[in-house]
Amino acid sequence: PGQDVRHRKISLTQTLFIGDDHIGWQLGWQENRRIERSFPEFHQIPLSSLEPNANESILLKLNTLSADLHYERHNNRNTKQVTGFGLQRQKNERGGFSFLLPDFTTLRAGLFHIREKEWTERLMVNGGLRVDWARNSSNAFVQNIWSSQETVTDSLTAPDLDEQHVNFSASLGLVFE
Repeated sequence: PGQDVRHRKISLTQTLFIGDDHIGWQLGWQENRRIERSFPEFHQIPLSSLEPNANESILLKLNTLSADLHYERHNNRNTKQVTGFGLQRQKNERGGFSFLLPDFTTLRAGLFHIREKEWTERLMVNGGLRVDWARNSSNAFVQNIWSSQETVTDSLTAPDLDEQHVNFSASLGLVFE
């Protein structure tokens, strides 16, 4: 038994200054790969149902792409506002003879606006609005549970999913120093 975990990441961040204001953006890619090795016979899985020398109990490969963009504007020396959005896509592929997660894909997007105002040298008011959207989809999957007599006694199942969600949020705050 053993594990092998690898994480690779590439990101690019840029900021463009326009007077007192700026535009910032970030692009990113990540790959998380996890392999857990074990012996199928410890899980009562018949060797006849596996490839020869199969010792990958769990294999997860998660790829993530992300992008963020925001514009920060200073209306005057006491007021600033930031508007932006973020986007993320994840895809997970599974493998191995044990079950942990099904193959899935997620897509997330969000849009926000924040405003800050310094009322005095010691008092600042801030507030913001945000809307988020998400879509989660996964493929159906069945993992058989075997007895020591090499018969299926039960199964673990994950249904086909395709769900969308929307969320609205707001905030208001005071900072007193």
